Amino acid sequence: MKYYETSTTTVHAPKRILAGKGVKQVNSCTSGERGQLVTTCVIISASGTYIPPVMVFPRKKFKEHMLKGGPPGTLGLANPSGWMNSTLFPEVMDHFIKHTESTKDRPSMLIFDNHESHISIDVVEKARNAGVHILTLPPHTSNKTQPLDVAVFTPFKNYYNSACSSWMIRHPGVPLTIYDISECVAEALTKALTPANIIAGFKKCGIYPLDRNVFSESPSNATLEEESFSRQSTSSVTHENIPATTNVETCEQLTPKKNEDTTANNPNILKEIHFSAPVFGVSQSTTKKGHTEKTTRKETQCNHYRHS
Repeated sequence: MKYYETSTTTVHAPKRILAGKGVKQVNSCTSGERGQLVTTCVIISASGTYIPPVMVFPRKKFKEHMLKGGPPGTLGLANPSGWMNSTLFPEVMDHFIKHTESTKDRPSMLIFDNHESHISIDVVEKARNAGVHILTLPPHTSNKTQPLDVAVFTPFKNYYNSACSSWMIRHPGVPLTIYDISECVAEALTKALTPANIIAGFKKCGIYPLDRNVFSESPSNATLEEESFSRQSTSSVTHENIPATTNVETCEQLTPKKNEDTTANNPNILKEIHFSAPVFGVSQSTTKKGHTEKTTRKETQCNHYRHS
């Protein structure tokens, strides 16, 4: 079974509104600019079922009326920040063991991310005594390996926003509070957590049925190939655009004609000629007042031919 969390706030995102052509202002109701967050935790099974959710409210103590209209069997918890923490997660493990009836004779597996709030000694001991095998996902991979994130939470958020909009229409002039979120979550869960969505999420992540080749390309390998191609392109451009003065003939080609006073017209020509050749760092010479640059013996020879 898979466990994951998502945020449900009192400020929802209204849907787009159809309006007549030329209308400059179209209004839609929402509860405010900044709302309060309630964390909704969902656990699904590869068989297409799910157990009642867990909701963490931004309060110091949980009250039963916070779950008014919520899904039956929902576990209500409280934390001032509204987020899950290591103190509350053992209760989530008890909730999971209660509804799955997991024992050492009938073991089960629970897969979730390895956030510090999910791993504690108390949680590990509870899981070991109840026959629950814990499997954690690598960091920053939930968009590929988490069925809830892949196939469930996107429709859930859409249905949740629709439920909040319907609630605002039924209660004109009344803002949505944390005590009304449970009702909207219940409406959205029944529409989003369908067996088809859940099974499709497990299949797309390659968890069940097991598919070791579900990810055709490794992001790390793709990044390495892109960096290697970038280095090769930079190297080829450098060699093509910078001529190497390896003999006297090349130096003579760079030397201006006698009837052209190029040096007088362009005092930076010596600097440009020096930079057009590869620098190997043999000696130093001064071409401008206060400016010292590295030159080679062959570049000194070029200067001799140039001034003769």
